[in-house]
Amino acid sequence: MEQIDLLQQLGLNEKEAKVYLAALEFGPTTIIDLASKSGVKRTTIHEFIEPLIHQGFIIATFSGKRKLYNAAPPESLELILQKQTQAIKQLLPDLKFLASKSLQKPKIRYYEGIEGIKHIYEDLLTTKDQIYYFGTIKDEVNLVGKKFLGDWIKKRKEKGIKVNAIRIRGKELPIKEWQGGEEFLRDLRYFPTEEKDFFVNIDIYDNKISILSSAKESYGLIIESQELATSLKFIWRVVWNVSKTK
Repeated sequence: MEQIDLLQQLGLNEKEAKVYLAALEFGPTTIIDLASKSGVKRTTIHEFIEPLIHQGFIIATFSGKRKLYNAAPPESLELILQKQTQAIKQLLPDLKFLASKSLQKPKIRYYEGIEGIKHIYEDLLTTKDQIYYFGTIKDEVNLVGKKFLGDWIKKRKEKGIKVNAIRIRGKELPIKEWQGGEEFLRDLRYFPTEEKDFFVNIDIYDNKISILSSAKESYGLIIESQELATSLKFIWRVVWNVSKTK
């Protein structure tokens, strides 16, 4: 099985590897004998021989009118590997170009339930910048729980990630660690007006926006879009400038 596993690393599937090993062991042989010796059904063996011939693992020859199949010498595997490596090098520029185009397209990930929403909190901790936040602490606690949120804040502080928060005063909780201040790595202001019907929490970080619902609807989104992140950060700054510090 180790030989088959190693051949699979060269791009062969299990049955192709069995056919090649049988051809290597028994020398030039007919399709019927090769099927028998490899354990691959005669009715399907052609499906595996043709790719092997194309890739250079098996060579087809004739002895009179009989068509025989012979494995390429083991040393030729190095040449096959070199060709694969060369092909990858030639493909890389085009593949990188295609990947860069896909990175420019917005991506949306949708999560349901508490466990899904917790993935969003973990993604927030990957930011290389700061987090800009609109929301309500009470609805956030109702969504994921006081303990989870407290543990997440500790992780954020350990990573040195600063939060710039705009929250609703009427939905605050009297917990010191969740207030503003340098020791908590949090700048905090309050919306200039009270909005009882504001439920979602919105975070802007890097080129992403996360949206967390209330516990009633229990869903979350991560949107990757540089244009949207830049636009929402502009709106965030406008609201920040008219928000209250006390």
